[in-house]
Amino acid sequence: MGYRFYTSREYAKLNAVDARRRAMAMGGPEIKRRYAYPVQAVLAEVINQIPADRQDLARMFMRMGKLSPKQIAACQRWIDRAKGIAA
Repeated sequence: MGYRFYTSREYAKLNAVDARRRAMAMGGPEIKRRYAYPVQAVLAEVINQIPADRQDLARMFMRMGKLSPKQIAACQRWIDRAKGIAA
């Protein structure tokens, strides 16, 4: 196999893609995540106000591509409690 010589433009594109991937993996503020449900975006904003024993489950719900109605309702309850809305 031969060695592939990249141009400076190709290196710049590769570096940009790598930076975006790292930012997504770290949850950085530079990249906005796309969520399947609006409740996931709101949950991401209040994740630190959710009880510590439920944060792992909440993070899992934020990453899931499909949520059941019961899971959406659970997310909404956490959001309401975090914002101080009577539940």
